[in-house]
Amino acid sequence: MVALANALFSISRLGASIALVLTVVVVVSEIVSRNAFGVSLQLSEEMAGYFLVAFCFLGFTASYRAGDLMKIEMIYGLLPEQCRRVVDVLFDASALLAIAIVDYFAARFVWSSYSRGTVAPTLLQTPQWIPQLFIPIGLTVLALALLMRVIEGVAKMRRGD
Repeated sequence: MVALANALFSISRLGASIALVLTVVVVVSEIVSRNAFGVSLQLSEEMAGYFLVAFCFLGFTASYRAGDLMKIEMIYGLLPEQCRRVVDVLFDASALLAIAIVDYFAARFVWSSYSRGTVAPTLLQTPQWIPQLFIPIGLTVLALALLMRVIEGVAKMRRGD
């Protein structure tokens, strides 16, 4: 189970990295096209926006696991070690609940876009469920990371670590 979760975390991080690189490629291509040829690609804004959504939501888990997401160090640092463990578990459990709720509604939103056949009112006419799909995917992977951290935290408290 842990190996599968770690594989999902790695895939999510790779997806975020690819989305970031693609965003840079699209934006730089637009800049070069406008400055060198005086022509806009007409789709760079839309594509960069889609890649930004993928980058953010797929990157949440990597940020969380690195300890760079959702912490208030000023107060946290003042707590004794035992209290920090309890606060960590309570915070992660609360975050898990919130992420699960948002994830549920995000999945419903994607399904609604898919079932209605909603497309972007742009030149590409991108089916909106495609870029929207990165939202529940990223949130689900983040929820898995939170769940694993809660289980690990509770186990450590029970052992007295």
